[in-house]
Amino acid sequence: KGAELALEETDTKIQLITQDSKFEGKASIDAANFLLNVENVDVLNALFHLPAQSVSDLAKNQKTPFIYEAYTRSMLDNNPYAFKAHFDAMEGCEQLMQYANENSHYKKIGVLMAQTEYNQLCLEGMKKVEPNIQEHWYSFGTTDFKTLLTKMNYEGIDSLMTVMIDFEYAAMFKQLTELGYPMKVMCATASECIYPQIESDIPAEVLNGTLAIDFIPPRIRETAMGKKYLAKHP
Repeated sequence: KGAELALEETDTKIQLITQDSKFEGKASIDAANFLLNVENVDVLNALFHLPAQSVSDLAKNQKTPFIYEAYTRSMLDNNPYAFKAHFDAMEGCEQLMQYANENSHYKKIGVLMAQTEYNQLCLEGMKKVEPNIQEHWYSFGTTDFKTLLTKMNYEGIDSLMTVMIDFEYAAMFKQLTELGYPMKVMCATASECIYPQIESDIPAEVLNGTLAIDFIPPRIRETAMGKKYLAKHP
């Protein structure tokens, strides 16, 4: 919908064709093949790391410009036709860690992260600022963090950093609330970390002190784009 609003503001006749990646590798490849070989699109766009990684080689083989919106950089290294948008895990986590360090936001910090490329990059960025970080890893898609949170609390960690998908955040905040551990969260990005369901389901005292880095203006509803979006999509 945001892309459609942007196209309305241009004078060029650009046709937007969408397919659902279903956040799966095979579905992403099927969708990209349809767009490239049936619709013959001039530019291919993908959202999130898994779909982007799955279809990058298809765009590369057809020498089609490929714009992807994900936290990771690997597609830039492997595809000369790739262009990256959106938050960058390494730079963003380094900036967030620098802010936390300068503002004494933590005494002992740990990471709660899925074994993904973007989290490895995030940790690399964090360690440029703070080398003493306790690492706790899980498999992507996990929604039971109680054992890891209990271990982190036992280790005396008072602030945890993570980059998750929205459903992982929902489970993590819920379990942090149930366990009653006084850990504050540092996360990326705000749009996935603190969203309306989280704000309504999780007590304010648990969310207070959360740090996030994002490219979205905090008062986006009051911006020109926000007003336009809400007028068309209330």
